[in-house]
Amino acid sequence: MNLKKSIILYIVYVLGASPFLYSQTTLTPQQIFEKVSSSILSVYTFKNSQIFSQSSGVVIKDKGWVITTYSVFAGCDKLILKQGNLILSHYSIIGIDVEKDLMILSVETSLFNQLKSTDVSNLSIGQNVFAVSCPFGLENIFTEGLISGLRLFENQESKNLIQFTATVSNGSQGGALINEVGNLIGIISRSMTSDGNRNLAVPAYEIYKIPLIKPGENMELEWFNTFYNAKNTFLSGKTDRALELFKNVLKLKPDFPEANYYTSRVFYNNSVLDSALFYCDKALIVNPGYSSAFNLRALIYYAKNNFELMINDALSAIALDSLYANAYNTLGIAYMQKKDFTIAEKNYLKSIRLNPDYPAVYSNLGVIYEMKGDFTQAEMYYNTALIKDSGYVQVYGNLGNIFMRKGDYRSAIRMLLKAVEKGRKHPVIYYNLGESYYFLDMYEDAVKYFTDAYEMDEQDASTCYFLYLAFLPLDKKNTADEWKKRAVKLKPEWKKMNEKKILEEIK
Repeated sequence: MNLKKSIILYIVYVLGASPFLYSQTTLTPQQIFEKVSSSILSVYTFKNSQIFSQSSGVVIKDKGWVITTYSVFAGCDKLILKQGNLILSHYSIIGIDVEKDLMILSVETSLFNQLKSTDVSNLSIGQNVFAVSCPFGLENIFTEGLISGLRLFENQESKNLIQFTATVSNGSQGGALINEVGNLIGIISRSMTSDGNRNLAVPAYEIYKIPLIKPGENMELEWFNTFYNAKNTFLSGKTDRALELFKNVLKLKPDFPEANYYTSRVFYNNSVLDSALFYCDKALIVNPGYSSAFNLRALIYYAKNNFELMINDALSAIALDSLYANAYNTLGIAYMQKKDFTIAEKNYLKSIRLNPDYPAVYSNLGVIYEMKGDFTQAEMYYNTALIKDSGYVQVYGNLGNIFMRKGDYRSAIRMLLKAVEKGRKHPVIYYNLGESYYFLDMYEDAVKYFTDAYEMDEQDASTCYFLYLAFLPLDKKNTADEWKKRAVKLKPEWKKMNEKKILEEIK
């Protein structure tokens, strides 16, 4: 299918010279509600004549332009807008930004009141804000809270987000975040917690960056829907299916940078590095300002052990977006590989300042201190990573290493088994379990985990040698000798070394 080429317009030109309309008078909560309530709508979508999803919408132009979330529409047949007894089903989709999950509708009515936007450059943490939305289809639910963060979030393509504490619920997405003078400062995006008091909003200025289709031209939504479904499929871990969908998007829209970027991510996750590099390069050719693609390419170079190119791309990502926490983490990884722990730590700490909830950075700081031999500091950082995300599996393995180095094998086993329970399948985890059980004289358990490690990596001489040692006290000398032969075959120099020397080399 050939897509029509669209002439891109921008809302800023349609609305006038400046999209931001200012009001400076602080209002009471009651006054704010009265001012904004007539600008908030419920949005319902239908699939096969059944209600499929529900969200909120905000009137941003008095002639009937409504901003809502794109995800509420993706894959559906029909959409209606509702405000009180007024129900509208005739609309045109005039703008979409899939990455920021925003969609602009134009409806044929002048009954709505426009909600004025304001500049958000002077927002501050602790500032009072109000959320107005339609959760569960209940219209104009009004809650009060504070701005709790102006931060970045890993894997969040719309990096500039407002974090706030005003309670929101399912269906609040697309609603309005309002300041104390009753102006729009953000569009509610999602809740990060089940209690609904740690939430995110896309800043209002992002609305005015959404490309519009030339008036009178039909918008082709097939590739938008396919991309959205592909992205959700990828994030749910179904990489093979996601790859099929992303390739379908690229057939329809070969120069869509986000589709090339996510296709690269699929290949990167599957360790198909040349293909990952190919699609990442394509994303950057189309959009040289794509900071996330530079960061991804840096990680691809990391997997290829090309640390100089990794550093160059991480620096390019930072040059494009100086608040990109993930890029500082990537830069830290590169310098850690070069054993420049001072610069690595400096970049990790920058990343944490930008995103204090980023568990990977705390884990990486732990690795630095573990490599320095400061196990106390390493353990502190690893535990902080788990506080930030108890499901961050790699940290359990790292803590297991720390306890092994300290000779606390029971604690090591506890951590390593958690890593296994949470799906961490890596030969080092199983090897360390085998070694921990061995030094606790629990030889049958040691054999079990060393065998698992060997099945994952048959070229590791240390695993074979420990299997030799573990079988000896089980009175299985013939089996033990077979494992010793395998170890010596992999490490011929061990043939002339005694057990003590071999164990010293293994350590």
